[in-house]
Amino acid sequence: MGQNVTLWCRGPVHGVGYILHKEGEATSMQLWGSTSNDGAFPITNISGTSMGRYSCCYHPDWTSSIKIQPSNTLELLVLSLIHISEPTRP
Repeated sequence: MGQNVTLWCRGPVHGVGYILHKEGEATSMQLWGSTSNDGAFPITNISGTSMGRYSCCYHPDWTSSIKIQPSNTLELLVLSLIHISEPTRP
């Protein structure tokens, strides 16, 4: 916990807008005018609220309402918050 992580979105062309969506959230993180074919979404100070399923999509340009099909989802887990039990020995 408390560490930083960056989620990356990648598309086929340069200079598009990327949207990172977290499942269950009403708002999304947006990055417009990327100069490469990927977009970085830093998440700082990871905590339990950071856990969830994320997906990306991109827009050809900021004036378009067309969203390209979302990516596969990525599940972000914070292991220090998940209890992993050790197998018991006989």
